[in-house]
Amino acid sequence: ARACTLAVQAVCDDPDFHTDQADLDALDFKADLGEDSVLARRLQVTRADPVRSLNVVDAVTKLLGGLAQALGSAEALLSVCSTFGSARLAARVQAVLSGQLGTLVKLEEVAEEEDEEDLLATSE
Repeated sequence: ARACTLAVQAVCDDPDFHTDQADLDALDFKADLGEDSVLARRLQVTRADPVRSLNVVDAVTKLLGGLAQALGSAEALLSVCSTFGSARLAARVQAVLSGQLGTLVKLEEVAEEEDEEDLLATSE
């Protein structure tokens, strides 16, 4: 269940990761980095990182498909996710396996709203 949680979270975080990488790529050595050569070198290393070109959705879909196959079926994987994780995790995994990333985004938005409501309720 933990591996599935991390894998699905990687899919959810992928758009933000690419936005951050584009912002870093746009930094200017003199204007934005203050001619800091150490920071510039770190950016150069991250720009060459093969993770940047990884298709996260495809990799996670293959990972979840492999887990489902190892367990005997997608239903078995969803059952494990539900039993050892949560119904929410099972729904997220199902969305990735079925290629319904729009559903995954909606599930994440609802979960964030619920988390905010819980936080507000406990702070009162």
